[in-house]
Amino acid sequence: MKLLYIILTGLLILSSSSVLAQGSIYGIVNNANLTIPSDSEISFFGFLDDTDEEVKIESCDGTDYESGFWFDDFQNYLTEAHGNPYDYYFYNRVNGEGYHLADTIPDNSYHEENITLSVVSWPQKPNDLTALSQDSSGIRISWNAEFGLTYHVYRRPVGSNGSFFRLDNPAGLLSDPGVADSFFIDTDVFPLEGFNYLVIAEDGSGNFSPHSDVVTAYVRIQQVTLDFIVNAGGAVNEYGFKDSISAGKNVKFYFRFHSNSGESDCFYSASTNFKVYSPDGARWSYLIPDTVNVGRAEFGTFSMECFSCDGEGIDTIGFAGQAPSGTGLYEGFDELAYSLTIKPNPADMGKRICIDTIAVPEYAVPPLSDYKWEWSGTTSCTADKVKPLWYPEPLCFYISDVQCCQGTTGNVDCSENEAPDISDITGLIDNLYLSHKPLCCPDEADVNQSSGDPDISDITALIDNLYLSHKPLPDCP
Repeated sequence: MKLLYIILTGLLILSSSSVLAQGSIYGIVNNANLTIPSDSEISFFGFLDDTDEEVKIESCDGTDYESGFWFDDFQNYLTEAHGNPYDYYFYNRVNGEGYHLADTIPDNSYHEENITLSVVSWPQKPNDLTALSQDSSGIRISWNAEFGLTYHVYRRPVGSNGSFFRLDNPAGLLSDPGVADSFFIDTDVFPLEGFNYLVIAEDGSGNFSPHSDVVTAYVRIQQVTLDFIVNAGGAVNEYGFKDSISAGKNVKFYFRFHSNSGESDCFYSASTNFKVYSPDGARWSYLIPDTVNVGRAEFGTFSMECFSCDGEGIDTIGFAGQAPSGTGLYEGFDELAYSLTIKPNPADMGKRICIDTIAVPEYAVPPLSDYKWEWSGTTSCTADKVKPLWYPEPLCFYISDVQCCQGTTGNVDCSENEAPDISDITGLIDNLYLSHKPLCCPDEADVNQSSGDPDISDITALIDNLYLSHKPLPDCP
């Protein structure tokens, strides 16, 4: 072993292309009895300048422990300079021996520091570390806290194998003992990002523990949104929906599931619950829940529970679905999932009907006591529940005599531009032959006003109007 070490040291000095660049530190690690620890036994972390703003561990780029030989590269730190202090904490996971190496960066290319471990009274490494996305606003890092200890929390981006940076005190002040709790919430996140986290404990005497295991979490965006409304009209509100719904007609609300988890080896289940109500005392004939084939294909079988669907007071409805075992929702799942249909009372013109998410009774079967998105798996996925994002307030619509069809037919996609164009042709083709996405206004899609369901003749009527004879389209009914 020592012969191998001498050969390696010589190669380091002779080779400018070595993995240990200029400014490296290296040496041999021995147990107190002078035996060499195995590769799985040794962990260490290091930092510069008497601040743990930036730390590296044995598995970071330019840092390693193998067959009794350890090394690090000062140039991989942001603040490396000759004369700056450095600290390394070595620990043997098996026998509990450790060593604190502290000195200043020398003015040479390769600096040798051999380590002999001894018995230490350091805190145990933080155990049962987990990191779970709460939603797009933050990731919760938690661990088993011990009385009398505080905790330093670090992270780095997924995909990086470099340094970790301290979160609970970004300046890395060693005078700050850290978090005196069993969790920390990282709020400096953005949608679809992922991070690696680790934690180091500190006792009242300023002794550091070995670093924890590294855990990974992604900023998971789970959203339920209103996609479009059948038989709506009027002005467009701040959320992009027309603000009025037709009195005496079937008004159908379509909802979409969005899942951006950052992981692909998980299977999902979801439940989302709604209330339909009127702050003005308006009524509707019924509340009919249904699923959409597009979403059902991914989720398997949805179950629905109508707790009140009589059109008076507050109607509540719960949906629950689970992806078929072994397949799951793909990363970036973004599909229509279900719909609600009401028929506003014509006698309540000018009053509002609102939709919002709501928790429903715990005795519901299946249990729908909260709306959530859940994932679990066998590898990097951890069982978790996330409340999906909804709008910051209820979505409310005025009962009116508006019609979704305005002017002439052909605005199949219900765009603000009423004039038909190529997107209306493709939308009708998609509805009839591809995804079968429901139509936002069937009267607009009945291009030739045959008073039947849209078919190929409506597509040809649109093509003829736009590109062939330019025959005018009929007026809306």
